[in-house]
Amino acid sequence: MISAGAAAQADEQSWLQPALGRAADYTPVYPTNTFPIGTREIIAVFRLAPRERFKSFTGQLVAVDVGNVAPPNFPVARVELKSRIGDRGSFRFSLPRPFPAGRYRLDATGDGRLWKSAEFTVAKAATATPLPPADQVIPLSDGQSWSYDFLLETGPGVHLTLEHATAGADGKFRGTETERVLAHDAAGARVESRLGPAPLEEWLQTGGKGVFITQRKIQDQMFVFDPPQLILPWPPHTPQNWDWRHKDRAVGIHQISHMWGPVPVIGPQGPTPGFVVLTQEQEPNSPLITFERHYVPGVGKVREVLTEAVKGELIFRQQLTLKR
Repeated sequence: MISAGAAAQADEQSWLQPALGRAADYTPVYPTNTFPIGTREIIAVFRLAPRERFKSFTGQLVAVDVGNVAPPNFPVARVELKSRIGDRGSFRFSLPRPFPAGRYRLDATGDGRLWKSAEFTVAKAATATPLPPADQVIPLSDGQSWSYDFLLETGPGVHLTLEHATAGADGKFRGTETERVLAHDAAGARVESRLGPAPLEEWLQTGGKGVFITQRKIQDQMFVFDPPQLILPWPPHTPQNWDWRHKDRAVGIHQISHMWGPVPVIGPQGPTPGFVVLTQEQEPNSPLITFERHYVPGVGKVREVLTEAVKGELIFRQQLTLKR
């Protein structure tokens, strides 16, 4: 029998969290209990405690109160997971049309017994108006700069040394990363990202469809994005999805991106309407990588989380948070 103390500890290690998406290590991307009108897909990420194991695991989505659209406590969808990655996973619920406004509940059941429930609402989103034109959504004038708090943590058994970030008592590396627009040329705005003496450089272009990366330079090695890679569609028509593949299929890079908003994100002045972009990338025989980026129109990128994992097991997670 598990003691009350052990049970409480186990409960702290297990959770069920609605979110916009899921990172490579099965952590929630933008955990939230409020989804904007227009949402067609709901994701709920879960983590089981060490002693929790189930032969069957099911998620039931219930519309608690959606007005005249459906009766109270109407069962919307049911997902039975036939395979999971270790002690973590996620439920994904999609509808052919947007979820009606109202209150919902997700019931997770293990071996026929209720494990956890999570409630959320679908409601009118924050309004990000007026929206700037595409060439101003990320300010790219010469000399424009941003300063970010840098944080990097590794997964169990992963040992990493960084010359230009300091490891704390918790084993996490901290530092400051700066990004600065150096100049403009035919490839776009040349943006330097610097944590130490060896910078990364990217060339950004803005156009009628948004913001694109045209090329990237790391340690004198240039990679050209052909076609240019869309990173921020503009004007936004959320939620929206898009794919990117290099013209040369031998390169093997395939990215799938999703964008949501406006939703509250943390900008220079605190919470403000912004947009969240989640990109998933996986090359053949390589770890899965996800990029979560938050943007505030007229300010640019205010948060970035790069997560790399193999079969859900964290290799490393790198976070950038705009200094306020």
